[in-house]
Amino acid sequence: MKKIIALSSVMALTLTLSACGGGPSGDDIEAALNRVINQQTSSSLVGMMGLSVKIDSVDHVDCDKSGDNYKCTYDVTSTITSELLQQKTQTKTETTTSVFAKRDEGWVFVH
Repeated sequence: MKKIIALSSVMALTLTLSACGGGPSGDDIEAALNRVINQQTSSSLVGMMGLSVKIDSVDHVDCDKSGDNYKCTYDVTSTITSELLQQKTQTKTETTTSVFAKRDEGWVFVH
């Protein structure tokens, strides 16, 4: 019985430590996508028209290492709002795949 408990503890610790160096979490992906949206919206016709896009959530993240980057498949829920019309125009959830890289400022969207 003691061997089973010790083996279980070692396996749990190994899984915990291996997750530390992995790809981005849902929160990391959400932050990276929101940074890109904010940069593009502020300098585009979409932003001037009063449309805004907000990432509401990122779930079911599955990442594979690809060179120095991580290719991740995830479900993203976003809301598009028209500030001119003062209304939410669309909320949708879709599964998408993107590539992210770890930089000094955190996880960034590559493509």
